[in-house]
Amino acid sequence: IFYSMGGSEWEKDFGFLSENHECKWVQKKDSNLEASFYGWSLDGVSECNDGKVTQVMIYRNGQNGTIPSEIQYLTHLTHLDFALGSLYGTIPVEIGNLTNLQYLSLASNNLSGTVPKELLNLKDLCEFSHNHFSTRISVSCAFFLMV
Repeated sequence: IFYSMGGSEWEKDFGFLSENHECKWVQKKDSNLEASFYGWSLDGVSECNDGKVTQVMIYRNGQNGTIPSEIQYLTHLTHLDFALGSLYGTIPVEIGNLTNLQYLSLASNNLSGTVPKELLNLKDLCEFSHNHFSTRISVSCAFFLMV
């Protein structure tokens, strides 16, 4: 994630590449309003369960580059937020292998191509708006999708 998404240019690095366990790669949000809106109080690897990463929240942080296909190895991931960046390229189809994923936001980037069909069946919320996808996205994915 760090190298593929321009981590050396991020506003906050969350301790990525440190000797700390990845469950310690976090930083408190700067704004209580933002935290209460999203319901999360940490950015980075914001939650772990039994030492397994379940939430990665890296948004509005200067992220750029591509989403790595290796994201598929975070098999316990339930929440993934890479919104409000300058990510480009396609969404790796391997994200569809994340069977525990409940929330995904890739909004407001420069992504293109098609959205893997597996992601359109997320149980809770997903947000793909303000990108350059070539196919129309079904509204069944989330109540606030804008295409």
